[in-house]
Amino acid sequence: MKNTNNAVLSYYNSLTFPKHTSRPHFYTSFVATLDGKIYVDKPGYWPIGSKTDYEVFTTLRAYADIIIDGKNTASRFARHTIDTIHSQHFLELRKKFGKTDPINYAVISSHPDEDLVHAITNSHGFKPLLLTSKHADPLLFQDYFIGEQVFSKGTNVDELITFLHKEGYKNVFIDGGPTLLAAFIEAQMLDDLFLTLAPRIFGSEEGKTLTMVEGRLIDPKASRFHLEKVMDENNELFLHYKC
Repeated sequence: MKNTNNAVLSYYNSLTFPKHTSRPHFYTSFVATLDGKIYVDKPGYWPIGSKTDYEVFTTLRAYADIIIDGKNTASRFARHTIDTIHSQHFLELRKKFGKTDPINYAVISSHPDEDLVHAITNSHGFKPLLLTSKHADPLLFQDYFIGEQVFSKGTNVDELITFLHKEGYKNVFIDGGPTLLAAFIEAQMLDDLFLTLAPRIFGSEEGKTLTMVEGRLIDPKASRFHLEKVMDENNELFLHYKC
């Protein structure tokens, strides 16, 4: 028996996340095709999921205190993310979840460029956090970002967690991209994975498609997930894994 739209959304609107004493709670959400594609750099392949999937994605973000993107993901989607977190619908969701403080949005990059600046330029007067290395000068982009020198070099998960915990963030939504997510999975610091499987198969083309994790093989011992909930609606599967 298929779940109704209300049953699917009811589950995602009634989640509770545990509170950790020494670090934030980290979670993520993706929609993927049956062959594992989360993004295709070609017109006509987006959106992958249904309106219900998009509402699930928006709802999950509303629980967060901060959304974090890598540079490449931000360059593609930052403006849409910024518009979403300022929308009335999103603000009402957060109010329902008891979130009275504004959500923050951060981009990880030691080499911000004009493409990234263009992507985060918005009409809300909003400046994302720029989480960068101690070798970069965040003041170079102070007109567009609030700079924080977090990393000694590269992207270090432990340094990021320390910064987020010190700043008081409790729920952290890891938006992407595949390299950042891989780092959290390898460090066994991803707590919840929400995945929608869409009834599509896209195949692949070099340089055009992405899967959830790219650029490295993860130790099988670090990637065991436990299925918490599964629902189906209109041929889509909505999966909640504990990590």
